[in-house]
Amino acid sequence: MVVTYIAARSFLLTGSSNLFLLGAGALAFGLSGLAGNTTAFVGGTTETVIAVNNIGALLSSALFFTGSVLTMRGKGPPQARASLVPGYLTLEFLGVIAFMALLVSLSLRGALPAFLTGQGSRTQLNETVLFLTVALFAASSIIFARYYSRSRSSIIYWYFLALALLATSSASFFLSRIPGDLISWAGRIATCLGSIYLFIAVLTAVAFRSAKTRRS
Repeated sequence: MVVTYIAARSFLLTGSSNLFLLGAGALAFGLSGLAGNTTAFVGGTTETVIAVNNIGALLSSALFFTGSVLTMRGKGPPQARASLVPGYLTLEFLGVIAFMALLVSLSLRGALPAFLTGQGSRTQLNETVLFLTVALFAASSIIFARYYSRSRSSIIYWYFLALALLATSSASFFLSRIPGDLISWAGRIATCLGSIYLFIAVLTAVAFRSAKTRRS
């Protein structure tokens, strides 16, 4: 959530779509964990928690992937018009928050498809959601790594490393079969490191912007 706040403030200053989508992806990722665990305190089951967490992570990976594709197609971070930046930022926050709120509501009402079988195993839908999440995080990391090889941008460096860690985290949960096993704990550690790297990425972006302003 701190990454989202810093990215949002930086987006207001720069209009960079990279920061916009980084903030949106971080917001979705943070809310997926927050909303998923909140459902456990308001009558949710293990399945509802898993459904909210996994679908939220998929949304996050899709937003990061969109950012990577836009960057490569534009051969640089596209910029939004200054007059449109506040509106984009509002839509970002409201859109992600509304999606997660709807997801929680549907999960608590039992309106989502099953994510666990009667024996506690993952359903095919759950496997597909996890696989897509891993694939999108990994693809985003690879695309930004290629962009970094040309730009040597310190921001992109931390960005692609963070996405690689989030891909590793999602892969660990995909491979884990027993809650709390060593593989799932490896995924939790990768999640924490990936969040820290995202934090470093936005701080680097802010520092770069400040240095550029002073030179101007």
